This record gives sequence, C-alpha cells and structure tokens, in this order.
Amino acid sequence: MSIVNDCMSLPESCAFTPMEKRRIDALTKELKLRLQRSSTQPQAEPGVLMLASDLASTLGASKVTNCMSGKDRTGMSVTLEQARWLARNHN
Repeated sequence: MSIVNDCMSLPESCAFTPMEKRRIDALTKELKLRLQRSSTQPQAEPGVLMLASDLASTLGASKVTNCMSGKDRTGMSVTLEQARWLARNHN
C-alpha cells in the first residue's frame, strides 16, 4: 500500500519517525490481509475495526464507522473504541 510511501514525502514538520513508519506499514499490511479474509467470510471481523482505528490513530487521523442503518454496527464500534481506550488508559 502507498501510505508509507506517502509518509516519506511529507514536509519535515509532519514527517513520521522511523518507528511510526514501521508501525504504519505493519498495520497497513495486516489490515489489507484481514480485509481480504473478511471479504470471503459471511461474518464481520471486529479485528478490522480495531486495526483501522489503530492506523487512524497512528496517522493522527479520525475514524468514522457507519453501517447501512447507521445504528447497530456504528454503536458497536463506538462501544469497542471506548472499551479499548479505557483498557489502555486505566490499567
């Protein structure tokens, strides 16, 4: 994927550290693999949401989740994100 290559061409003030670039690359590869795997399975894979969230956070971006009805999966994604945040910050 080209995210890591795009990171290389950012101005120095926006550039990622080598460690961040490695993390972005690893998250991108794993996300691509999970997306390919989930496209052949009838069940949703929550790991995709977690990886997308981690990648967005590492990139300094925001994440938006929506489903066709706009309530069920969206609400579950918000709950998952809140639980992960609490687990990370309140050990």
